[in-house]
Amino acid sequence: MREEGMQSRTVAASPEELFEAVSDFRSYPAWTGNVREVEVLESRSDGQPTCVKYTSGALGFTAEYTLEYEFDPPREMRWVLREGKITGPLLRADIKHLDGFYRFDSLDKNLTKVTYKVSAELSIPLGPLRKRAENVIVSSALKELQGYVEA
Repeated sequence: MREEGMQSRTVAASPEELFEAVSDFRSYPAWTGNVREVEVLESRSDGQPTCVKYTSGALGFTAEYTLEYEFDPPREMRWVLREGKITGPLLRADIKHLDGFYRFDSLDKNLTKVTYKVSAELSIPLGPLRKRAENVIVSSALKELQGYVEA
């Protein structure tokens, strides 16, 4: 079953600063809590990555997934899953679906409403843990981005 999580947060930064931060995939291990490795697989002619492989982990689980990106700078960045899997103690599951976006709406000169949405589905049911995990992922993504750009 596919689940969605979406939250918004007001951040003291411009849409341009926020877009630059989230589209700099190679910097993710430095400011996100769970992303361990990033490998850019494909890029546009201007150097902007369009397909990125991630390795992330938390609570003894490791996720490896590849996302394809579309950009509408500085307003929005969207992604869809190419492939992915999660492994951990007594668990191995394919990621069947993973898409989402960051959207940046300017409220003032250096004040932006950031909306983060993610929709995911695994090959095995996780029950009530699934919704809790998505809420933690969405909340953490916004909190970490805010901490990074406001530092």
